[in-house]
Amino acid sequence: MPPTEYLSVSQAAKRKGVTRSAIYQAVNSGKLPHTLIADKIALKAKDVDAYTPIPLDQRKGVRLGGKQRKPGADSNKSRARRKEAHASEQKSAENGAQGQELVSSKEG
Repeated sequence: MPPTEYLSVSQAAKRKGVTRSAIYQAVNSGKLPHTLIADKIALKAKDVDAYTPIPLDQRKGVRLGGKQRKPGADSNKSRARRKEAHASEQKSAENGAQGQELVSSKEG
């Protein structure tokens, strides 16, 4: 019987074309059997080859393309920045209007 070939998490991830995180999730959920060798996760090559990862777009709770937001939703920071910019614009517009009033009252 040939010796068993073991793979690291990184090697298994490369072999299956997934992230190391996906391999760790499979190990933690019990879908991918493992052995600990010197406190490192070791995976039998035959188990890795037999494991079929769930495609990313079919995983429950996985967001593709970063954060998903409702249309028109803003973060509190960006909303506060816009509100501050608007207040600043109004203040400068008011100051400009007051300056115009002072100039026209001096002229008349």
